[in-house]
Amino acid sequence: MLAGTVAIVLSMRVEDLRDSPLSPDRPDWVLTALPLHPVPGLTVQHLLLYPTNVAAVTGRQELDIAFATFGKRVPIVLGTLSVGGCVFSVPPGTRVENNALVRFIRSLPCPDTSVSGPGLMALTMSVPSGDPLVVWTSRPTAPASDPDLIFAEGADVTTPRLVLRGRYVDRRAPSRVRRVHLLNFLWQFSSYPYWIGGVLAVAGLFFFAGALLLFGSFDGLRVTTTTGLGAGSVALSLGILYAVLVPPFQAPDEPDHFLAFADLAARPELAQQAAELARLGHFERIKFHLDERFRPVDVERAYPVAWNADIFPMPIAGRSRTTQALWWCVSQVTRGLDAPATLLALRLANAAVFALAVGAGVAILAAHGAGAGAFIISLAFFLVPALPFFSVPVSEYAVLTSTYIAFASVLAALFLDGPRTHRLGLPIGILAALTIAGGRSGTPMLALVAAALAGRVLLGTRGTLGRRDGARRAAIFWIGAALGASLLIPATGEAYSRGLWPGDAGSLPPWFKAAAEGVRDRSWVLALLLPIGIVVEVAAGEVRRIAGDRLKRARAVVVSGVAYVVAAAVLGTAVASLAIDMPTLTYFSPGSRPPLDEYLRATLSSIGTLVRLRHHDLLLSTFFWTGFGWLDTLLPVAVVTSLVVIAGGLGVWLLVLVGRRSDERRGAWLALFAAGWTAAVVLDTLGSYFLQRNLHGRYLVGAYLSSLAIVWTAPIVWRLTAGRAPHLSRRMAAAALAACAALHAFALSVILTRYF
Repeated sequence: MLAGTVAIVLSMRVEDLRDSPLSPDRPDWVLTALPLHPVPGLTVQHLLLYPTNVAAVTGRQELDIAFATFGKRVPIVLGTLSVGGCVFSVPPGTRVENNALVRFIRSLPCPDTSVSGPGLMALTMSVPSGDPLVVWTSRPTAPASDPDLIFAEGADVTTPRLVLRGRYVDRRAPSRVRRVHLLNFLWQFSSYPYWIGGVLAVAGLFFFAGALLLFGSFDGLRVTTTTGLGAGSVALSLGILYAVLVPPFQAPDEPDHFLAFADLAARPELAQQAAELARLGHFERIKFHLDERFRPVDVERAYPVAWNADIFPMPIAGRSRTTQALWWCVSQVTRGLDAPATLLALRLANAAVFALAVGAGVAILAAHGAGAGAFIISLAFFLVPALPFFSVPVSEYAVLTSTYIAFASVLAALFLDGPRTHRLGLPIGILAALTIAGGRSGTPMLALVAAALAGRVLLGTRGTLGRRDGARRAAIFWIGAALGASLLIPATGEAYSRGLWPGDAGSLPPWFKAAAEGVRDRSWVLALLLPIGIVVEVAAGEVRRIAGDRLKRARAVVVSGVAYVVAAAVLGTAVASLAIDMPTLTYFSPGSRPPLDEYLRATLSSIGTLVRLRHHDLLLSTFFWTGFGWLDTLLPVAVVTSLVVIAGGLGVWLLVLVGRRSDERRGAWLALFAAGWTAAVVLDTLGSYFLQRNLHGRYLVGAYLSSLAIVWTAPIVWRLTAGRAPHLSRRMAAAALAACAALHAFALSVILTRYF
């Protein structure tokens, strides 16, 4: 299903499209949405347009216009574009997709196609659903005098006028070129694309091997080994596919980081080769442009510009110690490789780290209460379409994302609350160190680390017998945590401290600057403080023993009541979203940020209502689930809704299980994790705000994965509380893995059709 579907999409022919943009590529022109005007009493929306050269429109058979629909698919009964006596119509059955081009094909002959000069053009769309339509325009910073522009009217438009975005289509014709040929050309490995078929075969074998390990029984191998290796093999399969099938440099910040790798490896020739590779792939023309593709005609000529001044090497020593270490290892084995091969080697190294993180996380879960059911929690990672994409590009964020996966698995193991959770101290310490050393985006995760440590202090290990046993387990946990956190000592340094603030961070509040610098410069103190937890946990154990069964019934009522109320609130939010527009976070420009308290309220209001059935928050939800490429390739909104419903349903199920059994310990873990999660989101919001970055799903991957891993424990908790072994039947497990394969096959197909 996975390899075969991708092979079919790659084998499809790409039409010979010859077109040109309606709006020139100017980095200083601001992308602006302009709504169509509804006609009172009718289901018609219209907009007046002003072409500077009528002949540029009437002389062509087709005109494509860029629309936005706010995540919906809007059916059109009739759509026309009238100019100079010509009529262009949309094909029957057209549905307007979000951020997609709508084709207007000439349906009536023009009286005279030679008439030049300015004119008037009317855009009319019949929309029975009444959903608002928006066209994309560009706002020039100065009056535009380029030829063949189409200006858009609007009550809010002042000089300079808005310029319509879309394409002039000169030719559409069948082609003998297939997508696989174009992808092979971009990688510049070989004249023939057979190696891509080999990659699909290898990825399919890894996926199949992972299924065998997850579903089969192997004598002599423990469940921990088989589930860990199986999940890691599936993750490696996905990582390989995303590493090869995503075109070179078409991932956030990948060009900047590749140039940084060239500096670290002391290979300046890689920077020159990378620029040439970007020109061959028309990187600058396609990046951030919703209506651009790589076409067969582009093979014939390179784009004149590699990239703009925003692309520059980022010194990795100040950004991520973990990425720096990985890059140094890769640099030692890629000395003789050119830029395309080195780029792929770096992506495959990240894919291996991704597989290692998933495999290790699932193995930890299997060893700490989940057993064979650890595979269930791995679905929390496999059912996030964008997660392998985040994990493989050449970027510091790739290694950090893999660290988040392992950390989320450890939190889920703590929540399962098995009798061996005292052994999780070392993994928590190591992953806390790797998270902080992985980059400034990982620092807010300290709030969840604190929640985990607080839970350990307050709850200890389930089933601890006697004071001596409690002290022994406390010592094992806290000494392991301290040893793991000691990795922070070599991570700190002058270069790492200097890299905390980007050059465009602007003015920062003194308290925020001092706190962030303190965490980065002196985070190793955490390793010295952790052993104190032994004394505190033993003391808390004494308090628990003294309290015993006092107020047990009252405690049970509180746990059940809170769990049921939260579950009802989640369900109520989902149902209400069908009738009410839930809060969403909007973009801000660096020069016009909203007040901090207002931005925090908007963020928390949106995140508190993420389990909704429509109008998903583009920044905080959609970009996490399906934000591919330079944030311009999204899966259909139905996919996002399905994934949100699954996660929300599991969360409600888990809350009901806790409430029905009045499970005090798991209720306390949920409360602590909720507090830590909220604090992490607040810290992420503050960091993005003060660094003048818009908060979006990619910055919240750590927090989101942690919550997903915990809610996916619901089936395991259900079986454990019923006294049964935590596992899925082979048929259900196979169906779940097939769903993952289908989801990623679809996601990869969308990516390929987006770029080719």
